[in-house]
Amino acid sequence: EQQLHLYPQLHHVRKKRSEQSNPNPNTNTNSNYYKSKEQEGKGENQNNEELLFPNEFIGSSTLLDKNSEEEKEDEEEYAFLGGKLSKSISMRYTEWKNGDTPYKITPTIQQRSNDVANQRKNHIKNAMIHAWNGYKMYAFGADEIMPVSGGHNNDNAKKWGGIGTTLVDSLDTLWIMGMKREFYEARDWVRDELNHDIDVDVSVFETTIRNLGGLLSAYTWSNDESFLLKANDLGRRLIRAFPSADGDGDGDDNVGNGNFGNGGGNDDQSLGIPSGFVNLRTGRRSNADWTGLRHHLSELGTLQLEFRDLAFVTKNKEYAQKTEHIFQLLKDIEPNDGLFP
Repeated sequence: EQQLHLYPQLHHVRKKRSEQSNPNPNTNTNSNYYKSKEQEGKGENQNNEELLFPNEFIGSSTLLDKNSEEEKEDEEEYAFLGGKLSKSISMRYTEWKNGDTPYKITPTIQQRSNDVANQRKNHIKNAMIHAWNGYKMYAFGADEIMPVSGGHNNDNAKKWGGIGTTLVDSLDTLWIMGMKREFYEARDWVRDELNHDIDVDVSVFETTIRNLGGLLSAYTWSNDESFLLKANDLGRRLIRAFPSADGDGDGDDNVGNGNFGNGGGNDDQSLGIPSGFVNLRTGRRSNADWTGLRHHLSELGTLQLEFRDLAFVTKNKEYAQKTEHIFQLLKDIEPNDGLFP
């Protein structure tokens, strides 16, 4: 298992080692790279800045071998957050434990970061242009493009529902990257072609973060009412994943058979827990068999952002109230250490 450099404050340890083995300060090693560059430029002394802010945060990271002597020594010298839990389990990232950053961002560091970003941004935009042109040519309006064959996947019954997921999820990126012509071409498709009245079960989580979030962000950037109308239409279909006020579950047949965290059944409806899937046309609620008919906190706890915003722009409080209710349920059963299973 190889990971990028996970111990930021250990940069100081590596810097000292590098200086010992490489006494020439102008040698362009990983730990001395920016120092040598600075000396070539304005000639400022970078020693303090390097000790305050690791190069790994704005340059190349060192890929470590977890079995190496250097890695073992790093772990021994690291000040673990809260000390050791046991001889084999330690806690990390002491420098972040109070919610603050221990590093001082100086104007020089900020400029270096800006220079790197400016060098990269055109290449990143060109990658987006390439990807979008391929999607437009071979799969415009479809959920997915198949990049090898040049085909597309728009299977309503098995994938994303046939609701233009790639297009809708890309709208804010098109706007932010200044691709306005492409943005408004996509807007026209949303306005004229996008249809949510489909007899298909969709993932409430995936459809919320990709489709509802995409429409809302496009509306926020452009203030185009077409996106708001489609977002409200999709939102009112997705919100039916939550039990209705009378507890009938909108025709649910397969929501669960236990208590909160273990499926749900009647408990789901009394607690107001949403199902994992909902039929966009009928409102039928269900959960996937592979989940064991259980609920996932990563889904329940991440619907709030989009539905809060939808409540704000539509002035419909139900969107926020039903999703915010989940936070109260979680608060009521919060473990002492704050970590849910």
